[in-house]
Amino acid sequence: PDKNWKLCYGTSPVEVDLDGLLIKGVFGELIQDAKTMKQNDDALNIAIDVKPYERDGERWISIRFTDNGPGVPSENKEKIFEPMFSHRPGLKTSTGLGLYQVRQTILAHSGEISEQGREGEGVCFLIDIPVTYKKKESTDV
Repeated sequence: PDKNWKLCYGTSPVEVDLDGLLIKGVFGELIQDAKTMKQNDDALNIAIDVKPYERDGERWISIRFTDNGPGVPSENKEKIFEPMFSHRPGLKTSTGLGLYQVRQTILAHSGEISEQGREGEGVCFLIDIPVTYKKKESTDV
């Protein structure tokens, strides 16, 4: 059964040049993981905070995705982005591709993602993406 959950976000619109379908997949995965990992009957709270800023003379956005779930153990903060890694105590193991695909999408947009939350206090994914998408040159031969 679906647990109750609440999504909060800022009210100021920020226009960015991104692939909407891929970015929708990023947030879909983060929200689904938050819903899956919330194992007690408390309401799930998700907050997404978006703030524009400048870096090296270019406009960027900082996205902070937080929840009140169990969080990520410190020893897994980098592993969660590796392909085939799954850590879901007490739950069925997943394919381990979700957060890997999230990172690949953010990297494809010349961005960065990290997990900065504390175990037992929920996740805190920090995503930084340039406002103007710069297509990377293909390295295919």
